[in-house]
Amino acid sequence: MPHSAPRTGTDPDPVPAIAPRPDSRPGPTGSGNRPVPPGGTGPGTRTGAGPGAGRGTAGESARLRDALVARLDETGALTDPRWADAFLAVPREVFLRRGWFAPGPGPTGRPGFRPVLPGDPGWPAAVHADAPLVTQLDGALTAAEAVKTADADDGFVRGTPTSALTRPSLVARMLEHLDVFDGARVLEIGTGTGYHAALLAARLGDDRVTTVDIDAGLAGAARDALDACGLRPAVVTGDGADGVPQRAPYDRIVATCATRRLPDAWIGGTATGGRILAPLATGLGGCALVRLTVTRPGIAEGRVLRDDASFLPMRAHATPSWESLRAAAAPQAGGDGRTSFLPGRLRTDDARFIVGLTLPDVVAFRITGSDTDSPAAEPVESDGADPADGDGLYLAHRSDGSWAYARDDGRLTQGGPQRLWDLAERAATAWAAAGSPAPGDLSFTADGTRQTLSTDRLTWRLPAAGQA
Repeated sequence: MPHSAPRTGTDPDPVPAIAPRPDSRPGPTGSGNRPVPPGGTGPGTRTGAGPGAGRGTAGESARLRDALVARLDETGALTDPRWADAFLAVPREVFLRRGWFAPGPGPTGRPGFRPVLPGDPGWPAAVHADAPLVTQLDGALTAAEAVKTADADDGFVRGTPTSALTRPSLVARMLEHLDVFDGARVLEIGTGTGYHAALLAARLGDDRVTTVDIDAGLAGAARDALDACGLRPAVVTGDGADGVPQRAPYDRIVATCATRRLPDAWIGGTATGGRILAPLATGLGGCALVRLTVTRPGIAEGRVLRDDASFLPMRAHATPSWESLRAAAAPQAGGDGRTSFLPGRLRTDDARFIVGLTLPDVVAFRITGSDTDSPAAEPVESDGADPADGDGLYLAHRSDGSWAYARDDGRLTQGGPQRLWDLAERAATAWAAAGSPAPGDLSFTADGTRQTLSTDRLTWRLPAAGQA
């Protein structure tokens, strides 16, 4: 429902904490200070794998968690009963008390977001649906604050998503890919709402989990939500690219935000034999999960996983604004031309990831209203948006002023020292000639000086540390 004025009384109903306990004594299981899930069963006992699971729990929240775990079990996203217990233990709605933003076009047709708050119609089901939920815009705005400023006519606000709660099925797959063990020390990059850290702490115990976020507001709200659930992992405010060296080494590092290159601090902060799981993104909007094992100090090897993934970028790796890139664009080189390499060739996740690896310093925007004086531009990022929406694609180099604008009808204009659309076409052609390998066919190597992805026929080098 639209919101045109501030509201009160929108805090969610109280939910039971996972395991309220004094800080000074061990948790009830005696294993990693791990809490007991609601319903009275300990870790290792499957409680959500069938219709009758979780009968000891009370309230709608617990029933919806039972149903969520059953769905994840049925689809194969969740197979480890210890992670099932964690999902059952953590009341998801606690981490959404400030609401979220539902995307969609407003009455004018321009993209926007409708603030959704606790108590709105459909709230409980949406909280437990298998979908990502945008929880912050423009690095500060929450839904609870947005209802005070939302457009009085349509209830929409506009902005760039900067934090989101990942869809549960992807969270489950990532946690299982992490392959933790009892006693493992885990660092999470990107605290966000705190929900992912809560699952880790419910499985491993407070003292084994560290989570870091660059946004002090997010970190503080996450800490409050975790505390409300009886969980107290270490929540640190800082740049996730630096890791948290004072608590290193870690057996596992997991990132819930996309990066253009794995920060060296993550590799250096992981114990030998430890594992790193992170979303790797390109400026063209492609994203894939990579899983690496640190084989010796400074050296990590692994591969891209065959999982669909979409994550918001780390703040330092975010796409520059359209306005700033347009202002820095070099003059057009020659008159308008034409191309047979149409924007539709870059509308699949695989193409945007592979071609994006060849153009590591280039970002892409969807353009609408291209025949008007003021076209609208939306970044092509791994946010689930359809890059087919619009009239063409605009590529821009992050620093040298190069740009290219390819319209869906084949018209092409370019400028700057590099012909970006020509480079994209060559990259796509080379990829096709190599048999169009999927991202999941790529291996990954980091040797301390460079990071590369490769198949038996193609190799891509990620940006240098100072360029990421």
